[in-house]
Amino acid sequence: PSSVTIILPRDSTVISLTPIPLRIRTVDERTSLTMPTGEVTVSYVQGVVGTKDHALAVHKEAEDAVEDFSEEGFEVEEADTLLQQADEAIEEGRYVQAEEYSGKVKTWIDETRIDSREATIALEAAAAFISAAENDGRTSSLDQAREALQGAHNQYAGGDFLEAKRRAEQASIVAQLSTNAPWY
Repeated sequence: PSSVTIILPRDSTVISLTPIPLRIRTVDERTSLTMPTGEVTVSYVQGVVGTKDHALAVHKEAEDAVEDFSEEGFEVEEADTLLQQADEAIEEGRYVQAEEYSGKVKTWIDETRIDSREATIALEAAAAFISAAENDGRTSSLDQAREALQGAHNQYAGGDFLEAKRRAEQASIVAQLSTNAPWY
């Protein structure tokens, strides 16, 4: 809920961070980051970065993460592209860039996992709102809600979790606004 100051260990190198720090400075040969309010992510490594050995180690970790993620049933084409860019950077001796690409793979996996979880929650909520409307006899726009929910499921199956979440939320709203259909 408030800004925070993070002091990193000596000989550490920031790999990635979000959001942008309010202030960066060095205190006693240690990096000090003042971060704004909200969710903060800081990834760093200790020791020497930019070496071939380190780049290969970080790349291997990223490959293992992608393999595990794929085994969970996720589409990993974007991660594979980043891994390929890391491979090319290693071959060309651009070890820092290779480490950055490998770090982006891990970030992408984390973000995709969150998007998937949020979409799943939205899908379940939409199904519950449609079911509640059916039970209450509020059927005036349930076909539209079901259609939006089906579209959300299709987007989810295609790996577009953000669009799946948006469509599921739309289905929820339509189901909640559904009224009793006149019977005359």
